[in-house]
Amino acid sequence: MKTEVKTIVEGLEVGMYVSRLDRPWIETPFLLEGINIKSDDDLEQLRKHCNYVYVDVEKGLSPDPRYLITQDGTGKDVQPQQDPHHATSSRKHPGHDSDQSGKTTYPITTSFKSELQTAKDIYQNINDDLNRILTDLKQDRDLDIEMLKKSISTMTESIVRNPAAMMWVISHRREGDGNYSRSLGTSVRCTTFGRHLGLIMSSLKALALGGLLLDIGNIKLPEELLDKSGHDAISLFARIAGIVDSYDAMTSKSSYVNSEPMSPHGAVTELYELRGKKYHAELVEKFIQAIGLYPTGSLVELNTGEVGTVVEVNGLRRLRPSIVLLLDKNKEPLSEYVAMDLSQMDRRISVSRGLMSGAYGIDMSQLFYSTR
Repeated sequence: MKTEVKTIVEGLEVGMYVSRLDRPWIETPFLLEGINIKSDDDLEQLRKHCNYVYVDVEKGLSPDPRYLITQDGTGKDVQPQQDPHHATSSRKHPGHDSDQSGKTTYPITTSFKSELQTAKDIYQNINDDLNRILTDLKQDRDLDIEMLKKSISTMTESIVRNPAAMMWVISHRREGDGNYSRSLGTSVRCTTFGRHLGLIMSSLKALALGGLLLDIGNIKLPEELLDKSGHDAISLFARIAGIVDSYDAMTSKSSYVNSEPMSPHGAVTELYELRGKKYHAELVEKFIQAIGLYPTGSLVELNTGEVGTVVEVNGLRRLRPSIVLLLDKNKEPLSEYVAMDLSQMDRRISVSRGLMSGAYGIDMSQLFYSTR
């Protein structure tokens, strides 16, 4: 039975579930396919970006028939005869607020600023552990999994509290931090992705450890570390790791790849274009929702000419992250960094493009020390 109806955006109300748009999701703030309309802001964004949408009437309220786009006998769309300004309704959808998915919800419990120093300390500790492991491997010693588990547990707990801090730290990792600092970046992004998917804590820790070991000496992760959730869980972990590893490869310099690295925003766009072809489509979309169109730690240029680094992604307003300005409109360093939450700013100020790491001579590693 068909559960979708096509409606002009004027017929949308809070309580409806939009399953499809008239354009790619990546062109709107609603990147994940499917949105419960919960506020007037959601309505405003949908009406701003779309002319018509598809509403799933089994997952939410049904549009007033006056707004529906039907088809004639030839299959052509027939627009509504009336275009009233807005319909009101007191209808309620039973169980609309209930969540039967079994996913774990992790609220943000610390601010970016308060979590940042903890994240820096965790980064340093894990980096030291990795250097010790490298030494052990070169000397044919056994891998000290238990030592890594302890460090990974601390890192996972930080990501659960507020993923932005660890994401920022690994994006500004310092030169000379060891051969496998990229593995730490993969680990953090896998864990952040898993947090967004609502995986339980033990699964997050397994993802973190698996991501960390992905590139180290072709080590195979022991089966018992994978949460003992069965082959479906292992398959999910492998898909997550594959998407994250590809993102890291796209944005990193490598002696094995001749092409120049992409900007984080460019890599996100590339993954989106390859969804359903090379990568699992729904997981790609959820990964992008997790890290943002302009990922935490990446450099962006505003339409004012100013340049900053992203410190946090703002939920559904992924086109308007929180940033710290580094350069003025003439690309000169600011005497003091300026924090800006674009989601709360005049809409005439916006991100015009994502930049490569180190653009305009910005020393990304120096930010590791200077941001408080």
